[in-house]
Amino acid sequence: MPYLLCQYLLTWMFAFSHPYYISVTEIEYRSSDKEMGVSCKFFADDIEAALKTSSKRNVDILKGNKDENGKLLSSYINRHLTIQADGRPIGPTYLGYEIDQGAVWVYFSVKDLKKPGTIKVFNDLLYEYRKEEINMVHVIMDGDRRSTKLSEPETSFEARFGFP
Repeated sequence: MPYLLCQYLLTWMFAFSHPYYISVTEIEYRSSDKEMGVSCKFFADDIEAALKTSSKRNVDILKGNKDENGKLLSSYINRHLTIQADGRPIGPTYLGYEIDQGAVWVYFSVKDLKKPGTIKVFNDLLYEYRKEEINMVHVIMDGDRRSTKLSEPETSFEARFGFP
């Protein structure tokens, strides 16, 4: 029940003007597919402002060129979000993004990945844009969830699976 409440509150917060600065990163591994999916959710205005600052270009995430915006999003996220599986860096492949009720979802994937016991995440998304930014990080391994909240200066989280 707490997870559903959290999802409801986040959806509500993303739908309206927001006094909070929060992003959500979800990393999910499925043994059946040997695949890891990565999704990042941002308030559209926050990620747009961060992209404008980092690229020194005018960016319209809602109505602009989808291919150009995708390149900017992928580049930005790859600089601010890194993932290691059992101590080895993995480079997720950018799949695309979508707009959903004032939020931007960005998707990545890693295929043919052996099931890791440890996932380490470095995440400082939007920290340079807002010092108050909170990054919620969820790592899910075959349905087993580990979650944390990162706020500056915290940038890393390690999730262990299959260990006592």
